[in-house]
Amino acid sequence: MVSRLAMVALLAGAALAAQVQGRFTLGDTLSHVRQVQGSPEVREFLPSLGVEIWSWDNASITFDISSMRVIEWRDPSRVLRVELRPSLTSRDSVISLGDALSDVVRVHGTPWALTQAAPGRPMYLAYGLSLVGVGADSVVEGWQRRDDVLRIAAGDNLLAQARFGTPPSLGRVRTTGLGNPSPLVRD
Repeated sequence: MVSRLAMVALLAGAALAAQVQGRFTLGDTLSHVRQVQGSPEVREFLPSLGVEIWSWDNASITFDISSMRVIEWRDPSRVLRVELRPSLTSRDSVISLGDALSDVVRVHGTPWALTQAAPGRPMYLAYGLSLVGVGADSVVEGWQRRDDVLRIAAGDNLLAQARFGTPPSLGRVRTTGLGNPSPLVRD
């Protein structure tokens, strides 16, 4: 007979495992995404680009076909069960040049879009209409501030925007009243 304490521990472990499997993140496998998100409405296999893209309405997840892992997503309507997780060492309530990716995530949460041209290349995170550029070393290199969504350190704005470079296009985005993106409008 199983003791009451062992049963409670077993149930708590099962509940924790269910919570962990309730979201996916950058680098997760295609099979994990299917478990969490279900089968896509549209599935595009683009071997010439080295990617497979899964889509639901106006949300999409891009997988690298060599590793079958998440490398990008776009989710203006917030229908994907995606999450970036900050490290436990983040402390500030603003971001600065040189901050870690985990600091950006802790301060701003999961971006509605994340894109990276290739492994080892800069990554761009979209918050409202603004973008944060994170280098291959996972530190903030700059940003384009197009609204008031980003919380940045005083004095960093001009230098950060000058250093930002040209991010990939995420299309034109309309926002709802609170700076939340509505569906992408492709150019």
